[in-house]
Amino acid sequence: NLSIPCDSILSASVYHSFIGINEEGKSSIFVTKGNPYCHAILRGSDLGENYKIRHINNLVSLLENYNLHQNIMVDCSHGNSNNNYKNQKYVLNNVMFSYLDDTRYIVGFMLESNINEGKQPLSDNLKPGVSITDGCISLEQTENLLLSSDELINLMLKKTKKK
Repeated sequence: NLSIPCDSILSASVYHSFIGINEEGKSSIFVTKGNPYCHAILRGSDLGENYKIRHINNLVSLLENYNLHQNIMVDCSHGNSNNNYKNQKYVLNNVMFSYLDDTRYIVGFMLESNINEGKQPLSDNLKPGVSITDGCISLEQTENLLLSSDELINLMLKKTKKK
């Protein structure tokens, strides 16, 4: 449901006030200014991916309807990789080529990465550098993926700076 990130951005972009406990342990009223620089994150879902150009265009239209900045980040893991961390490279490549085809709304991407590849259950015998939450590509795989995408990333950064 692409209206959820729009509602979230709208909410986060305006001021809020709430009651909380301050640093001295006293009840206080806190006021936030809101964040005008929010972005939507496409993570996919259990139903599948939402990183392809049609998904991005749908979200851009919704963001325009809400009068919000059309800034989109793509999560290459989670539902977009069908919950298989090894598929992140395919998602990233698709995002990069979509961006070069003038999807100027993509401001970044996210990868699940750790020192070592994989995922392990929480136990008394943990392997160092392996995630216990989400499956991750290794640091070496991340470096290789980013280096192979270096030219595309530089183009992305140049376009983002022009905004």
